[in-house]
Amino acid sequence: MLRPFKKEVILSIIFPTKNSSKFLNKSIDILQNQTFKNFKILVVDGGSKDDTLKKFKKSSLNIEIISTVDKSFNEGVSRCLGYVKTPYLMIIGDDDEIVDESYIEKLINHIKITKSDITFPDYGEIIGEKYYHKEQPKKFDTIYSKVVVPGIGWIASKKIIGLADFDRSLIACSDYDFLLSLFKKGLKFSRCNGPIYYFRIGGNSYKNALTGFKERLKISLKYGGPRIKIYLNYYLVCLKFLIKYKALSLVIKKYKV
Repeated sequence: MLRPFKKEVILSIIFPTKNSSKFLNKSIDILQNQTFKNFKILVVDGGSKDDTLKKFKKSSLNIEIISTVDKSFNEGVSRCLGYVKTPYLMIIGDDDEIVDESYIEKLINHIKITKSDITFPDYGEIIGEKYYHKEQPKKFDTIYSKVVVPGIGWIASKKIIGLADFDRSLIACSDYDFLLSLFKKGLKFSRCNGPIYYFRIGGNSYKNALTGFKERLKISLKYGGPRIKIYLNYYLVCLKFLIKYKALSLVIKKYKV
């Protein structure tokens, strides 16, 4: 009796999570419905007390649970990088969203066509129940003074492993530090316009905003970015955040995100 042909897994999706049951059904459905199927999900859990891991195990996805004791996002991702054996890798947040069923297929094709080391999708934000697309430039020269978004949701070649790591001392901007380190080493970045990675505003991302701005400042200076632009951007983002603070907090309170 012939066994069904099993496609070669060429993409590892690192999925850090903790008590994400609220959003997990949607994430699993999106991944199951992707037109690109040649991927494996590496789950790193921070000690979930809900049914997060049970939902993963019940799904039809190709899953390997790497750890259930990670103390932070950074620790989980850093641990998981050592388990990546595929040509490409990706990181997805447990409450973020990719709404395009051909999201992975488009990014995989783009990184191959452009022969880049890492390719980014477009970026969007979820505030409450509304989705906002934030137009992004294709060039990455401003990375020394501004963050590149999305910080996760991109697809990269396996060659980036070992060239940088997710700093466990950082609270909010380990992704920026990771990407800037890669860029400074001369790796080729590209952007695939079309598919959008939606980052959910709320929870830790909202609480740690000001801490994140300070971390961005230190990271940009550490890698030799333009000091005037760095400080100017820092004060501008702080001011914008404080101006929007009340309105945003009302939305978050309304939708309890």
